[in-house]
Amino acid sequence: MLTNRQIPISEEIIRILDREFNGQVRKNVSLADRTTIRVGGTARLYLVPMDVGVLQRLLHRLRDLAVPVLPLGGGANVVVADSGVTRAAVISLVEHIHDIDEPTISNNRVKVDVDSGVRLSSLLQFCQERGYGGLEFLTGIPGSAGGAVVMNAGAFGREFSDVLLKVITCDGQGNLQSWAREQLNSGYRRGGIPLGQLVVGLELQLKPVSPEKIEKQMTEYRQIRRQKQPYGVPSAGSVFKNPPGDYAGRLIEAAGCSGWRCGRAQVSRKHANFITTEPGATAADVFALIARVKEQVRESFSLVLEEEIIRLGDEYLSAWVVGEEELL
Repeated sequence: MLTNRQIPISEEIIRILDREFNGQVRKNVSLADRTTIRVGGTARLYLVPMDVGVLQRLLHRLRDLAVPVLPLGGGANVVVADSGVTRAAVISLVEHIHDIDEPTISNNRVKVDVDSGVRLSSLLQFCQERGYGGLEFLTGIPGSAGGAVVMNAGAFGREFSDVLLKVITCDGQGNLQSWAREQLNSGYRRGGIPLGQLVVGLELQLKPVSPEKIEKQMTEYRQIRRQKQPYGVPSAGSVFKNPPGDYAGRLIEAAGCSGWRCGRAQVSRKHANFITTEPGATAADVFALIARVKEQVRESFSLVLEEEIIRLGDEYLSAWVVGEEELL
């Protein structure tokens, strides 16, 4: 299969897929509208499978057609290039594959199966209302359950892998596979999902806690976030990973970058590891600001910050296509 596609996906391929997967194929879809930072171009081919069975058939068909695959979850930690994505199919599970099964409770443990397209906000509400504790640290983090697995989302000293039992993935042939937590090489902002695998579901282990106690903890975390982070304005969350023994935000602020602007993108004065955008901002504004901040921190501290955000776009093809394997 040709994975390193050099030309945009053809109209003929789009027509073929539309005939076979009617109602689940869209074209020229704005990705800025589907990311929390609200910048970037369009997806030439945007797919919204109705269920996992359709997803399996769709992935198999895309492989036959030599079309690379780019998954998009809740869009919370990604920045899409202004030129968009024309050489790969963008697949979203958040529109239709977002069920939460009724948990099983045994020995003071709660096991719950979750589709990867479930929004974290919906998952937290589900657990709070029923008294299933363990996910409170995710309060205020946007995105989907699948994205939280891939990035091993974390806050307040906890990580998503702490509550993960297993992950269900689908490969480019449409085959499902189950991975126990111990099989995944997870770490700081790294879920350890094997190459060529798209997360479709996960099993979590929680614990019974009173809804009132969960709500109190969530309220505390929410207040902390509002006090320390920009709230109610577009951003992609933390731009850089924290270096060992330090904090990216502290370094950026100490380097004098707080408030810096490029076009309509700005380093937040409230938390320097956030870049916020105003209407009319472009991905080019954001990327230029990232480059300036990285260089300033390097000059100030002889340290190169590593980006936590994921860049999406044709020019970043190597970020999600590796050799002959698709990074689904």
